[in-house]
Amino acid sequence: MSTACCAIHYQSVADEIKFNGEYPARGFDGTIFFSDCAGFTRLAEKISAELLIERLHILFSGTDKIMQRHGGTKIKTIGDSYMACFGAPLPQQDHARRAVNAALDVIDFLCDFNAGQPFPIEMRIGIHSGEFMGGVVGKDRMQFDIFGDNVNIASRFESSGEKGRINVSETVFQQVSELFNCENRGEIALKNKNPMKAYFVTGRLKEDAR
Repeated sequence: MSTACCAIHYQSVADEIKFNGEYPARGFDGTIFFSDCAGFTRLAEKISAELLIERLHILFSGTDKIMQRHGGTKIKTIGDSYMACFGAPLPQQDHARRAVNAALDVIDFLCDFNAGQPFPIEMRIGIHSGEFMGGVVGKDRMQFDIFGDNVNIASRFESSGEKGRINVSETVFQQVSELFNCENRGEIALKNKNPMKAYFVTGRLKEDAR
């Protein structure tokens, strides 16, 4: 999906705020993407703060473009973490496929980004599908955000993953297994959650997976 198409997502929120003065939270069925830079604290000890911020800016700007291309909605960055969703604020029937394609493209982009760098940035990615709430909360710097237990689970799938790999939940696997190569991890421990089935996505089974 093009940048212009992605802008429609944000415009739908802005238009409702313009006409109604608010964008109350509502339910969505979608897919949540989290990424985090592994070993970021140690990296910050090795390079200057200015260089680190410059590298993050390039990394997240590239990730922004990938999300836009696949129709994702960037939610926020917090330090070295990046959060996006698919299927909100506008519905997408193929939200899981879009999220996994975006994740694979992020991994490819990261390889190019790190080429020739003495201190490469390594990333974990976690993806989970399910129902969540989305809306605009507060009046200052109003922006679309998502909430709910499935958002927390997606974050746990990121933190329980491995560097350079895409860790997805059973609900994602069920939607994309015919399009992507998936490595069964069995049940994994999640912080403050019961163990859940997990899979590493290792690539596309066929070109039309895009």
